[in-house]
Amino acid sequence: MIKTYKLMILLLFIAPPVFSQKSAQEYFIIGNDFFKKGDIDISIRAYNKAIGLDSTNADYYFSRAVAKTYFHEYYDALPDYNRAISLDSLNAFFYYNRGHAHFDRSEYSPAFDDYYRATLLDPGVAEYFFSSAMARAKLEDTERALEDFNSAILLDSTRKEYYLNRGLTLYNLDMKEQAMENYLQATRIDPYYTDAVFYRGLYYHLDRKDYEAAIKDFTFLIRKNPYDFGMYLNRGNVKYDKGDFNGAINDYSIAIANDKDDGYLFYVRGLAKLAMGKTKSACADIRKANTLNYEFAADKLMEVCQ
Repeated sequence: MIKTYKLMILLLFIAPPVFSQKSAQEYFIIGNDFFKKGDIDISIRAYNKAIGLDSTNADYYFSRAVAKTYFHEYYDALPDYNRAISLDSLNAFFYYNRGHAHFDRSEYSPAFDDYYRATLLDPGVAEYFFSSAMARAKLEDTERALEDFNSAILLDSTRKEYYLNRGLTLYNLDMKEQAMENYLQATRIDPYYTDAVFYRGLYYHLDRKDYEAAIKDFTFLIRKNPYDFGMYLNRGNVKYDKGDFNGAINDYSIAIANDKDDGYLFYVRGLAKLAMGKTKSACADIRKANTLNYEFAADKLMEVCQ
Protein backbone atom coordinates (compact mmCIF):
# COMPACT_ATOMS: atom_id res chain seq x y z
CA MET A 1 0.00 0.00 0.00
CA ILE A 2 2.81 2.42 0.79
CA LYS A 3 4.43 1.94 -2.61
CA THR A 4 1.12 2.45 -4.37
CA TYR A 5 0.46 5.62 -2.40
CA LYS A 6 3.87 7.06 -3.32
CA LEU A 7 3.31 6.26 -6.98
CA MET A 8 -0.03 8.06 -6.92
CA ILE A 9 1.62 11.13 -5.40
CA LEU A 10 4.32 11.09 -8.09
CA LEU A 11 1.73 10.88 -10.84
CA LEU A 12 -0.04 13.87 -9.40
CA PHE A 13 3.13 15.89 -9.81
CA ILE A 14 3.91 14.91 -13.39
CA ALA A 15 0.40 14.88 -14.87
CA PRO A 16 -0.48 17.96 -16.98
CA PRO A 17 -2.91 20.38 -15.40
CA VAL A 18 -6.61 19.93 -16.02
CA PHE A 19 -8.21 23.32 -16.58
CA SER A 20 -11.49 23.94 -14.81
CA GLN A 21 -14.02 26.13 -16.57
CA LYS A 22 -12.86 29.74 -16.56
CA SER A 23 -13.37 32.88 -18.60
CA ALA A 24 -11.38 33.52 -21.77
CA GLN A 25 -9.35 36.22 -20.03
CA GLU A 26 -8.51 33.89 -17.16
CA TYR A 27 -7.25 31.24 -19.60
CA PHE A 28 -5.22 33.93 -21.34
CA ILE A 29 -3.57 34.94 -18.07
CA ILE A 30 -2.86 31.28 -17.27
CA GLY A 31 -1.29 30.87 -20.71
CA ASN A 32 0.95 33.88 -20.13
CA ASP A 33 2.03 32.55 -16.74
CA PHE A 34 2.98 29.15 -18.15
CA PHE A 35 4.78 30.80 -21.07
CA LYS A 36 6.90 32.86 -18.67
CA LYS A 37 7.80 29.65 -16.83
CA GLY A 38 8.86 27.96 -20.08
CA ASP A 39 5.93 25.51 -20.11
CA ILE A 40 5.10 26.30 -23.72
CA ASP A 41 2.88 23.31 -24.50
CA ILE A 42 0.65 24.08 -21.53
CA SER A 43 0.55 27.77 -22.42
CA ILE A 44 -0.68 26.88 -25.92
CA ARG A 45 -3.40 24.70 -24.41
CA ALA A 46 -4.52 27.63 -22.27
CA TYR A 47 -4.53 29.98 -25.28
CA ASN A 48 -6.59 27.39 -27.17
CA LYS A 49 -9.15 27.52 -24.37
CA ALA A 50 -9.20 31.32 -24.43
CA ILE A 51 -9.71 31.41 -28.20
CA GLY A 52 -12.41 28.76 -27.98
CA LEU A 53 -14.36 31.06 -25.68
CA ASP A 54 -13.57 34.33 -27.46
CA SER A 55 -12.39 34.31 -31.07
CA THR A 56 -12.44 38.10 -31.38
CA ASN A 57 -9.48 39.01 -29.17
CA ALA A 58 -6.33 39.73 -31.17
CA ASP A 59 -4.03 39.29 -28.17
CA TYR A 60 -5.09 35.67 -27.76
CA TYR A 61 -4.09 34.76 -31.31
CA PHE A 62 -0.92 36.80 -31.12
CA SER A 63 0.20 35.13 -27.90
CA ARG A 64 -0.48 31.67 -29.28
CA ALA A 65 1.53 32.56 -32.39
CA VAL A 66 4.47 33.67 -30.24
CA ALA A 67 4.28 30.43 -28.28
CA LYS A 68 4.32 28.41 -31.49
CA THR A 69 7.38 30.25 -32.78
CA TYR A 70 9.16 29.22 -29.59
CA PHE A 71 9.28 25.74 -31.15
CA HIS A 72 10.14 27.20 -34.59
CA GLU A 73 6.67 26.22 -35.82
CA TYR A 74 6.55 29.28 -38.07
CA TYR A 75 4.15 27.75 -40.58
CA ASP A 76 1.63 27.01 -37.83
CA ALA A 77 2.17 30.42 -36.24
CA LEU A 78 1.45 32.46 -39.37
CA PRO A 79 -2.35 31.85 -39.41
CA ASP A 80 -2.49 33.09 -35.82
CA TYR A 81 -0.49 36.20 -36.69
CA ASN A 82 -2.77 36.76 -39.67
CA ARG A 83 -5.86 36.46 -37.50
CA ALA A 84 -4.42 38.80 -34.88
CA ILE A 85 -3.65 41.41 -37.53
CA SER A 86 -7.11 41.05 -39.08
CA LEU A 87 -8.56 41.87 -35.65
CA ASP A 88 -6.11 44.70 -34.90
CA SER A 89 -4.56 46.03 -38.08
CA LEU A 90 -2.91 49.03 -36.42
CA ASN A 91 -0.68 47.11 -34.01
CA ALA A 92 2.92 47.56 -35.17
CA PHE A 93 4.18 44.86 -32.83
CA PHE A 94 1.98 42.27 -34.52
CA TYR A 95 3.48 43.05 -37.94
CA TYR A 96 6.98 43.05 -36.48
CA ASN A 97 6.57 39.57 -35.03
CA ARG A 98 4.92 38.19 -38.15
CA GLY A 99 7.89 39.60 -40.02
CA HIS A 100 10.16 37.47 -37.84
CA ALA A 101 8.14 34.37 -38.68
CA HIS A 102 8.60 35.09 -42.38
CA PHE A 103 12.27 36.00 -41.96
CA ASP A 104 13.07 32.77 -40.13
CA ARG A 105 11.43 30.87 -43.02
CA SER A 106 13.74 32.77 -45.44
CA GLU A 107 10.68 34.59 -46.82
CA TYR A 108 12.43 37.93 -46.97
CA SER A 109 10.01 39.86 -49.17
CA PRO A 110 6.93 39.37 -46.94
CA ALA A 111 9.20 39.83 -43.92
CA PHE A 112 10.25 43.23 -45.24
CA ASP A 113 6.63 44.16 -45.97
CA ASP A 114 5.73 43.48 -42.34
CA TYR A 115 8.74 45.28 -40.90
CA TYR A 116 8.09 48.25 -43.17
CA ARG A 117 4.47 48.40 -42.05
CA ALA A 118 5.67 48.36 -38.44
CA THR A 119 7.94 51.37 -39.11
CA LEU A 120 5.01 53.27 -40.59
CA LEU A 121 2.71 52.50 -37.67
CA ASP A 122 5.32 53.24 -34.99
CA PRO A 123 8.32 55.15 -36.39
CA GLY A 124 9.86 55.62 -32.96
CA VAL A 125 11.04 52.03 -32.48
CA ALA A 126 14.64 51.40 -33.55
CA GLU A 127 14.24 47.63 -33.75
CA TYR A 128 11.60 47.94 -36.46
CA PHE A 129 14.01 49.87 -38.69
CA PHE A 130 16.85 47.47 -37.89
CA SER A 131 14.74 44.46 -38.87
CA SER A 132 13.60 46.22 -42.03
CA ALA A 133 17.25 46.87 -42.86
CA MET A 134 18.15 43.21 -42.33
CA ALA A 135 15.35 42.12 -44.67
CA ARG A 136 16.39 44.69 -47.29
CA ALA A 137 19.96 43.41 -47.05
CA LYS A 138 18.76 39.85 -47.69
CA LEU A 139 16.88 41.18 -50.73
CA GLU A 140 20.11 42.92 -51.86
CA ASP A 141 18.46 46.33 -51.60
CA THR A 142 21.68 47.55 -50.06
CA GLU A 143 21.34 51.32 -50.29
CA ARG A 144 17.89 51.32 -48.70
CA ALA A 145 19.11 48.88 -46.09
CA LEU A 146 21.72 51.48 -45.18
CA GLU A 147 18.99 54.11 -44.81
CA ASP A 148 17.13 51.87 -42.38
CA PHE A 149 20.29 51.13 -40.38
CA ASN A 150 20.85 54.89 -40.15
CA SER A 151 17.31 55.37 -38.86
CA ALA A 152 17.74 52.62 -36.29
CA ILE A 153 20.97 54.16 -34.97
CA LEU A 154 19.42 57.63 -34.79
CA LEU A 155 16.75 56.16 -32.54
CA ASP A 156 19.10 54.01 -30.46
CA SER A 157 22.85 54.59 -30.59
CA THR A 158 23.66 52.00 -27.91
CA ARG A 159 23.18 48.78 -29.89
CA LYS A 160 26.43 47.18 -31.00
CA GLU A 161 24.74 44.95 -33.60
CA TYR A 162 23.31 48.01 -35.34
CA TYR A 163 26.80 49.38 -35.95
CA LEU A 164 28.21 46.02 -37.00
CA ASN A 165 25.50 45.40 -39.58
CA ARG A 166 25.66 48.96 -40.86
CA GLY A 167 29.39 48.44 -41.21
CA LEU A 168 28.90 45.28 -43.26
CA THR A 169 26.43 47.13 -45.47
CA LEU A 170 28.85 50.02 -45.98
CA TYR A 171 31.58 47.53 -46.86
CA ASN A 172 29.35 45.96 -49.49
CA LEU A 173 28.84 49.46 -50.92
CA ASP A 174 32.65 49.80 -51.10
CA MET A 175 32.63 52.44 -48.37
CA LYS A 176 35.31 50.63 -46.45
CA GLU A 177 36.63 53.38 -44.19
CA GLN A 178 33.10 54.13 -43.01
CA ALA A 179 32.58 50.41 -42.48
CA MET A 180 35.64 50.29 -40.25
CA GLU A 181 34.35 53.22 -38.18
CA ASN A 182 31.22 51.21 -37.49
CA TYR A 183 33.19 48.11 -36.49
CA LEU A 184 35.20 50.28 -34.13
CA GLN A 185 32.07 51.83 -32.63
CA ALA A 186 30.62 48.35 -32.07
CA THR A 187 33.76 47.36 -30.15
CA ARG A 188 33.68 50.61 -28.17
CA ILE A 189 30.24 49.60 -26.96
CA ASP A 190 31.43 46.06 -26.23
CA PRO A 191 35.19 45.38 -26.47
CA TYR A 192 34.45 41.64 -26.31
CA TYR A 193 32.00 41.65 -29.23
CA THR A 194 33.67 38.86 -31.19
CA ASP A 195 31.78 39.38 -34.46
CA ALA A 196 32.93 42.98 -34.66
CA VAL A 197 36.50 42.05 -33.70
CA PHE A 198 36.49 39.45 -36.48
CA TYR A 199 35.46 41.91 -39.19
CA ARG A 200 37.83 44.51 -37.79
CA GLY A 201 40.62 41.95 -38.09
CA LEU A 202 39.67 41.19 -41.69
CA TYR A 203 39.70 44.90 -42.48
CA TYR A 204 43.12 45.37 -40.91
CA HIS A 205 44.43 42.42 -42.90
CA LEU A 206 42.87 42.83 -46.32
CA ASP A 207 42.28 46.56 -46.64
CA ARG A 208 44.66 48.42 -44.37
CA LYS A 209 47.49 45.84 -44.55
CA ASP A 210 48.07 46.45 -40.86
CA TYR A 211 49.23 42.92 -40.16
CA GLU A 212 50.15 43.46 -36.53
CA ALA A 213 46.69 44.82 -35.72
CA ALA A 214 45.05 41.95 -37.60
CA ILE A 215 47.15 39.37 -35.75
CA LYS A 216 46.22 41.02 -32.47
CA ASP A 217 42.51 40.73 -33.28
CA PHE A 218 42.67 37.10 -34.39
CA THR A 219 44.82 36.21 -31.38
CA PHE A 220 42.18 37.80 -29.15
CA LEU A 221 39.51 35.66 -30.81
CA ILE A 222 41.60 32.51 -30.39
CA ARG A 223 42.05 33.25 -26.69
CA LYS A 224 38.30 33.76 -26.37
CA ASN A 225 37.63 30.43 -28.07
CA PRO A 226 40.66 28.17 -28.67
CA TYR A 227 38.40 25.68 -30.46
CA ASP A 228 37.39 28.07 -33.24
CA PHE A 229 39.93 26.65 -35.65
CA GLY A 230 38.91 28.99 -38.46
CA MET A 231 40.63 31.76 -36.53
CA TYR A 232 43.94 29.89 -36.76
CA LEU A 233 43.49 29.85 -40.52
CA ASN A 234 42.76 33.58 -40.57
CA ARG A 235 45.75 34.37 -38.39
CA GLY A 236 47.90 32.08 -40.50
CA ASN A 237 46.88 33.97 -43.63
CA VAL A 238 47.91 37.26 -42.02
CA LYS A 239 51.27 35.82 -40.98
CA TYR A 240 51.79 34.50 -44.52
CA ASP A 241 51.16 37.94 -46.03
CA LYS A 242 53.43 39.47 -43.41
CA GLY A 243 56.23 37.09 -44.44
CA ASP A 244 56.18 35.08 -41.21
CA PHE A 245 55.97 31.76 -43.03
CA ASN A 246 56.98 29.64 -40.06
CA GLY A 247 54.26 31.25 -37.94
CA ALA A 248 51.77 30.69 -40.75
CA ILE A 249 52.73 27.00 -40.95
CA ASN A 250 52.18 26.61 -37.22
CA ASP A 251 48.68 28.10 -37.43
CA TYR A 252 47.76 26.11 -40.54
CA SER A 253 48.94 22.93 -38.81
CA ILE A 254 46.64 23.58 -35.86
CA ALA A 255 43.73 24.08 -38.25
CA ILE A 256 44.63 20.89 -40.14
CA ALA A 257 44.74 18.88 -36.92
CA ASN A 258 41.08 19.75 -36.50
CA ASP A 259 40.03 19.23 -40.13
CA LYS A 260 42.06 16.84 -42.24
CA ASP A 261 39.53 16.89 -45.09
CA ASP A 262 39.89 20.53 -46.12
CA GLY A 263 42.15 20.71 -49.16
CA TYR A 264 42.58 24.46 -48.86
CA LEU A 265 44.35 24.09 -45.52
CA PHE A 266 46.95 21.73 -46.97
CA TYR A 267 47.33 23.97 -50.01
CA VAL A 268 48.11 27.15 -48.08
CA ARG A 269 50.46 25.30 -45.75
CA GLY A 270 52.19 23.98 -48.84
CA LEU A 271 52.57 27.52 -50.18
CA ALA A 272 54.11 28.65 -46.89
CA LYS A 273 56.57 25.76 -47.03
CA LEU A 274 57.46 26.64 -50.61
CA ALA A 275 58.20 30.19 -49.50
CA MET A 276 60.65 28.74 -46.96
CA GLY A 277 62.31 26.55 -49.58
CA LYS A 278 60.89 23.31 -48.14
CA THR A 279 59.91 21.98 -51.54
CA LYS A 280 59.59 18.29 -50.70
CA SER A 281 57.32 18.86 -47.72
CA ALA A 282 55.42 21.55 -49.62
CA CYS A 283 54.71 19.20 -52.51
CA ALA A 284 53.42 16.57 -50.10
CA ASP A 285 50.89 19.10 -48.81
CA ILE A 286 49.90 20.22 -52.30
CA ARG A 287 49.44 16.60 -53.41
CA LYS A 288 47.20 16.08 -50.40
CA ALA A 289 45.22 19.17 -51.37
CA ASN A 290 44.85 17.77 -54.88
CA THR A 291 43.67 14.43 -53.48
CA LEU A 292 41.04 16.39 -51.55
CA ASN A 293 39.99 18.08 -54.82
CA TYR A 294 41.12 21.61 -54.00
CA GLU A 295 40.69 23.37 -57.33
CA PHE A 296 44.10 25.10 -57.67
CA ALA A 297 46.24 22.25 -56.39
CA ALA A 298 46.68 20.40 -59.69
CA ASP A 299 48.15 23.42 -61.50
CA LYS A 300 50.51 24.16 -58.62
CA LEU A 301 51.70 20.55 -58.63
CA MET A 302 52.57 20.81 -62.32
CA GLU A 303 54.31 24.13 -61.71
CA VAL A 304 56.58 23.25 -58.78
CA CYS A 305 56.45 19.53 -58.06
CA GLN A 306 57.68 17.85 -61.23
